[in-house]
Amino acid sequence: MVTNFKIKRITSETELNGTSKVFQKTWQNAYKNMLPANELAKIKPDMWVNRLSRNDRYNLIAINTDNRVLGVVSYGNLRKNGQIVSDCGELMAIYVLPRFQGCGIGSKLLKNAENDLVKMNFKWAAL
Repeated sequence: MVTNFKIKRITSETELNGTSKVFQKTWQNAYKNMLPANELAKIKPDMWVNRLSRNDRYNLIAINTDNRVLGVVSYGNLRKNGQIVSDCGELMAIYVLPRFQGCGIGSKLLKNAENDLVKMNFKWAAL
């Protein structure tokens, strides 16, 4: 169990790559009993780097004392039919590495994202 972690924004390429790898590992774990192993193996660690780098997406990460990315939450304006809904926020993704699930990381990431969405003056939020 991890107890020492902090929540922060992505500030380096190393953190960006580590965050993308969290997406990879959690997808592979979540779908291991639903998709063929050879398909899951096609999911590359850098697959989400471009998406995470978009200006309309906000990301918070949980890192441990060794600066390893343990989890991520992404949020921003609601996307609906390719359009931005200006008064509504959206929780786009929340992922925690499988072996660190159940340690309170996801809860803390979610709470921080909710607080940011309130500060961004959204009237609504969607999942």
